[in-house]
Amino acid sequence: AEFYKGVHYTFKDPNLNLKCANAEDGRYELDILGISKEATYLIEVKAGLVSDGAKRGALSSIKTDLSGIIGDAICQSYRASLYINESSNPSFETSDGKIVIPINKDKVFRISISFSYVGSLI
Repeated sequence: AEFYKGVHYTFKDPNLNLKCANAEDGRYELDILGISKEATYLIEVKAGLVSDGAKRGALSSIKTDLSGIIGDAICQSYRASLYINESSNPSFETSDGKIVIPINKDKVFRISISFSYVGSLI
């Protein structure tokens, strides 16, 4: 697989109703795109700190913190997968202007990586 970091794509869907889908121009970024004949990999990476309230067990703080740390990554990779599945010719633009096109639209894996320690919540 070849991997590209910081790719952009344009996905304008007036019916799209996601918390993370708020770009008026429909232009979005995906942290890492992996393309191979076997599969397409959509990777979102997030980092953040768990608040003191969450560490003490405050449910509203836990929900807010995890929504930002994990939920946004899941939502953003989901939006990219919708773009691939619903577009007839999905393409992504790399930072140097190169256009890359997913080869395999049938096997799309969404991967969310968090650089946040949430062990204290578990």
